[in-house]
Amino acid sequence: MQYAAKDAYASLQIYERLSQMTVPTIITDSALPGTPVSVLHDDGKAIALGILSQEAQTASLEGVNHTKT
Repeated sequence: MQYAAKDAYASLQIYERLSQMTVPTIITDSALPGTPVSVLHDDGKAIALGILSQEAQTASLEGVNHTKT
């Protein structure tokens, strides 16, 4: 019975931690500065991590042009 109780307790702890995690979604125009972001490869592995900039949006940064698409 003690093993079963520990198993149930551990499962509950895992569930509580997982339920607090955010699910990855597509970044929208409503995303706030400071939001953590990641770029995922087709296999689901993260290939880049960052944070949405607090700076004003510009058409280029350090010589690299970018658009919303």
